[in-house]
Amino acid sequence: MTAGLRIMYVTAALGALALGGSAWAGPSRVTIGRKGELRVDGKPFFPIFAWAVPQDHITFNKDLGLNAVCNDPKKGRMISMMDEVHAAGMMSMVGAGAYSPPVAEHPALLCWRFGDEPDMKNIMPDKLLARYRALRAKDATHPIWINLTVRFYSPYHKGYVERKKCPDLATYRRYGEACQLISYDHYPVTGWNKPDRVPELYYATAEFQKLYPLDPILLHRVAVAFTGSEVF
Repeated sequence: MTAGLRIMYVTAALGALALGGSAWAGPSRVTIGRKGELRVDGKPFFPIFAWAVPQDHITFNKDLGLNAVCNDPKKGRMISMMDEVHAAGMMSMVGAGAYSPPVAEHPALLCWRFGDEPDMKNIMPDKLLARYRALRAKDATHPIWINLTVRFYSPYHKGYVERKKCPDLATYRRYGEACQLISYDHYPVTGWNKPDRVPELYYATAEFQKLYPLDPILLHRVAVAFTGSEVF
């Protein structure tokens, strides 16, 4: 497992600490503290974020109380969007494929993220590990994040493995070698319309911790809101 891998929670929104834009000067430096917390330029930062945010939704997400976004700008607009995120006092979680020196040096950059749900797409840890090493060689100051599906969870896992729709648990563990931040998503309400399954978030997270026992889970996109709109 990669040294410094951290599993963090974003569901405890009241514990968030946001940094205002005026606190940044030059490229951000993101580290992981001794208690597993993210630190931006030495200050604690608890990310509360939305997925796939277009550029014209930055203010909307800021008004919701979020302090970070997964950037999803139009082609060629990444720096422009990061400038707006920075001006709003928020931070950007950027797809690794958007790497460039200007993006890596931008003060709004919180972390890089690999493609979503590799376990569902038959993308094995070895492939991600090679990408991880290549990206870390270019930028060692921002962590790399992997998000998985809930298919590791025991009530679902065996069936998915039998249908060759996800890897075995030994392979799941190896995803932790290719990142510093790891998470999973689950949609009991907005995905399946089964609110009775919301408690699965607790039990699935407990199993997720066993896959990465030494590390504190960026649990994101649990989508428990009953409005049908995905915020986390």
